[in-house]
Amino acid sequence: MRIETLARLYQSAQLLAVALFPAFAIWYLQNFTPVPAPLFENHLFHEIAIAIATVIGIFVSYVSWRSYRESGEIFLRWLTMGFLAFTVIYAPHGLLTRTAHDNIWLFLLFGPVSRLVMLGCLVYGLVQYGKPAEDVAAVQARGFWRVALGLCCVVTAAVPVLAYSPIAASPWVRMPMESGAAILCLGAVAVMVVRRIASPLMRYYGVALLLFAQAAVAFILAKPWDHMWWLAHAIFATGFSVISWGVVSALLTTKSFASAFSQEQLMRALEEEKDLLDAANSALRAERQLAQTTLDALLEHVCVIDETGNILTTNQRWQDFLVANDGDHLLAGIGVNYLAVCDRVKGAMQEEAAAAAAGIRSVLHGSCDRFGMEYACDSPTEKRWFVMSVLRADAPSGARVVIAHQDISERKRAEDQLRHLASVDGLTGVANRRAFDTTLSQEWRRACRSRMPLSLLMVDVDHFKRFNDHYGHQAGDECLRAVAGALAGAVKRPGELVARYGGEEFSVILPSCGLDDARRLAEKMRAAVLALHITHAASETASEVTISVGVSCFALGDPAVEGVSCDVRPDGLIAFADSALYRAKASGRNRVIEQEAAVA
Repeated sequence: MRIETLARLYQSAQLLAVALFPAFAIWYLQNFTPVPAPLFENHLFHEIAIAIATVIGIFVSYVSWRSYRESGEIFLRWLTMGFLAFTVIYAPHGLLTRTAHDNIWLFLLFGPVSRLVMLGCLVYGLVQYGKPAEDVAAVQARGFWRVALGLCCVVTAAVPVLAYSPIAASPWVRMPMESGAAILCLGAVAVMVVRRIASPLMRYYGVALLLFAQAAVAFILAKPWDHMWWLAHAIFATGFSVISWGVVSALLTTKSFASAFSQEQLMRALEEEKDLLDAANSALRAERQLAQTTLDALLEHVCVIDETGNILTTNQRWQDFLVANDGDHLLAGIGVNYLAVCDRVKGAMQEEAAAAAAGIRSVLHGSCDRFGMEYACDSPTEKRWFVMSVLRADAPSGARVVIAHQDISERKRAEDQLRHLASVDGLTGVANRRAFDTTLSQEWRRACRSRMPLSLLMVDVDHFKRFNDHYGHQAGDECLRAVAGALAGAVKRPGELVARYGGEEFSVILPSCGLDDARRLAEKMRAAVLALHITHAASETASEVTISVGVSCFALGDPAVEGVSCDVRPDGLIAFADSALYRAKASGRNRVIEQEAAVA
């Protein structure tokens, strides 16, 4: 058996011996006190002792509550409740000292009742020990403390009622309270042993429970004012002091009984942390060495510069890029000042080079840990994009900066393609609804600022459902593609947009276009669709596919219009065009109907 184990056993034996020492005093007084037993009836001394106990109880209750508020430990909530209940119920025991000769039970019963309630709370708290922390604010919002204080007052008021009742003098009133207190304490100690609760503060909690149990036994054997009675008070006060010491220790350390550690545990934890830190430092040194040896394996174009900007080393990808692009090693080779090269750049790349140099200097000077930027660097044959990443690495000989350039041209082209696909209708090849909504919103704001008109066409393929039903969906798709092509071919000016609005309906945005021009373009589109000569045997309008067009225009530049706000949504423009389209269809289709809207 190791000496450390023997030392721990010795500590535990010492603690247990101290905790059980009052049992010897109880045995001594019980067997060697003369008969009749001497009394020490000093009311003032008793009042002072109870007053001190009350003040200490208030202080310990507050300290326990502060720790509970910080940690949310359920065990501490019930510990606080126990101290509070004891303080409130026990205080009258001192106040009524001088009534002992009038009604001894009114004087005595506050003691066992207060101790029983306190120990009940302490034991219930032990059952909750180890559970996750709770929401302190939620507990307070439920009125737990108001209810608890109210119950304490109710119990306090019930004691005088019991004291003046006919059963007050019965042994079955006081003795069960003291016996119950002893049983609660011993049961709680048994629970601690079974659950192996051995945190430092909880060991003192167990000592206090043993002292409380012995105090209860002493109260059972005692008579008011005899030496056993005073011994019982002293034992209980000792137990209260032990547990209050634990409460204060919790406040001054972790605010929790469960997470408090002994000095031995702290030293062991520090040693473990030191070992972990040493291992981490060794691993870090190894990683740095590995980074140096694997530099050439990186896919990025990498160089390392010193504090002055001189290139110390480059990887193979950097060298290959120089060769492939007819680069001059005197401009980007080892020994060249990279910052000076950036400062000398003129022309199209001057702004990007200046930004790169500023970012590198900020990392070198410690203003930031890293820097990154995207930049375009086109070759004679293609557009190219790169990402530059700058990281600082401290070395024994001074600061180092690692600069990596990654070619992201493929990713950029893929992103452009995705953006294009996201704004194009997959069937017809014209803009989709999302692109329409975005463009209309942008053009609306531009029209508000410039006071130029903005027109909108809503186009519907006449009797398209019948076309689909008659010729089939594949033919319907071909029809929509052809109509979309005819509409797109009719617009010529920059900014004009043809979009598939939904189903067989299309929309056309016409910036800086008045109502007359919009109507003429709509007629041009209607004629272009007729010129397709797509047979439509199921149409009631014509033997070929036709379209109906609704035209709306916001004449924002009209001097008669006032109070135009750029915050107005363009929904009204769509509504007016839809209304015009509805009239065109109701009037026999294959026509253009206009409706001009006024701006409110």
